Amino acid sequence: MKGRTLNHFLAVLILVGAGVTSSKAQLLTIDISNPSAVVFTGTGQFASANFTGASTTFPVRLLGFFSADPGQDTINNSSSTLFTSGSSAALNYALTGRFIPGQTTLVLRNEFGSGHSFSTSSAGFTGSATFDLSSYSSLLPAVGTVGNISASDGTSTVVVGTFEVVPVPEPSTIALLAFAGVAFVAWRRTAGRKAA
Repeated sequence: MKGRTLNHFLAVLILVGAGVTSSKAQLLTIDISNPSAVVFTGTGQFASANFTGASTTFPVRLLGFFSADPGQDTINNSSSTLFTSGSSAALNYALTGRFIPGQTTLVLRNEFGSGHSFSTSSAGFTGSATFDLSSYSSLLPAVGTVGNISASDGTSTVVVGTFEVVPVPEPSTIALLAFAGVAFVAWRRTAGRKAA
């Protein structure tokens, strides 16, 4: 009986593992809890596809980010530390509907429109950027939304990974987790003394 249960467990583990390896890499997490300070953070995961782009105006696109066409706007963040793996310039501009009327895409680019690349052997994004999207608060994605990130050089476009809008734990949740950690350490110490 134990052998059969173990075989079932291993079969499920293999299926779950196969599903994880075939999915696109989650390259960005997005915290929308404060629309005037929406935070885009690189996860450090490797891109799902290789891409090298020349200098372009629209390097990184978050497809279907908005729930409706937000119209055209440019939002600047001069203190951004969000980089693609192949760029020396931070993504410090967020563009809405720019030259793509009717689209729900959010475009991230750097000030100089310099080249960028993604690799299956290096982090897709590093660092973070914060943009004021309060003008579009009714169009922001819901927590749990997952969408594709594409890279483009104006002639070709490749999906390199995904973004996810993540919930931010409330302070009470963080305090509860901290308490649970302290309780676990205390329990381990007590169990260690009893064993000795």
